[in-house]
Amino acid sequence: MIRNTKTIQALLLFIPVLSVVWSLILNHISGPHFLSRSDPEYVYLLNGLNVSSGNLDRIGHVDHPGTPFQLITGNFIAVIYWISGSGSMVSDVIINPEKYLFISSFLLALLAAYVIYRISKLEYKRSGSLTGALIIPFSLLLYMVIIDLPSRYIPDQLLMIILLFYAELIIRYLYDGYKASKFAIYSGVLMAAGVMTKINFAPFFILPLFLLPGWKLKRTYGIAFGSLVVVLFLLIHHKFNEFVNFALKVSTHDGLYGGGQDQFLNPEAFWNN
Repeated sequence: MIRNTKTIQALLLFIPVLSVVWSLILNHISGPHFLSRSDPEYVYLLNGLNVSSGNLDRIGHVDHPGTPFQLITGNFIAVIYWISGSGSMVSDVIINPEKYLFISSFLLALLAAYVIYRISKLEYKRSGSLTGALIIPFSLLLYMVIIDLPSRYIPDQLLMIILLFYAELIIRYLYDGYKASKFAIYSGVLMAAGVMTKINFAPFFILPLFLLPGWKLKRTYGIAFGSLVVVLFLLIHHKFNEFVNFALKVSTHDGLYGGGQDQFLNPEAFWNN
């Protein structure tokens, strides 16, 4: 059993630091985004620019609908411009889009690493088990999609971070005496952020319902979830009908992005996959 505090701290930091270094390596070897990763990276960059410029009515891409990711991108752009920008913000982003995408991706990697470390530290403090503390961060290395995710600046990166935050929240609630009412509220906030980042996150909505006892807490969760969804939709109210039409086409057609035949399920494609 390892008892040296510095050794334990180094082990808890290993995966978070590795995840950041891996993100830098992936982005370096992948080359500029405009060569192979322009969709949806550049779409979110430009809509983030509208956010940071205060032009919320000019957000044009609401397919996912992606609102939380656009808000985060807008804040990243504002910080990057404040530190290293020149001229007007709009012109600086247009002239140096790769700089803004690369640094924004790096900031997401730092945020993910921060949450991974929080989870590891929390579990070690709670249980005293180094093995238990390393299980969650090491699990990120077992799935190819997650390993490759840092090479893209896409909403899925934010979804992973939301789920990591939720993993920490569950540990605190189930094993660390976290109040059920706070768990219900924060669960609603995180699930709403996930669904509004990408609509296919919606199945996770039911998870807190299994963890919360009684209808009162479930109602609290539902109110927190619904309130944030409404607020985030208000930011793109001018595009609400467009989003609904896109979501309906995707859910009622068997092709990509609402294409294909007008059917919910293609049996042949289902069995072949």
